[in-house]
Amino acid sequence: MRIKHTPTPWKKGNLNNIFTDDSQLMIANLDVETCLNKQIREANSEFIVLAVNSHELLIEIAKQTLQALNSGGEFQMGELGRHNLLEEKVLKALKQVGEYIHV
Repeated sequence: MRIKHTPTPWKKGNLNNIFTDDSQLMIANLDVETCLNKQIREANSEFIVLAVNSHELLIEIAKQTLQALNSGGEFQMGELGRHNLLEEKVLKALKQVGEYIHV
């Protein structure tokens, strides 16, 4: 049996610790002295939180994209109905991770 991860969303606390959203449970401590400097540890903790909190939305978008592509018709992002909803979700995901990618 596979053990389920700590529920999301997660957030970055002080000292590059990662907590549950209500700050009741520490999930990770990235401020341990390593060969990485403090700025890199801070960037890594921010990126981990962003990746974890984006995961479910990105999986949902991928599944809906596959459904749209396999629906039999030509895929048009501007079509009414489910394609507009998919477009909104894609744009939301891209905005959420916008500082890490160039759209």
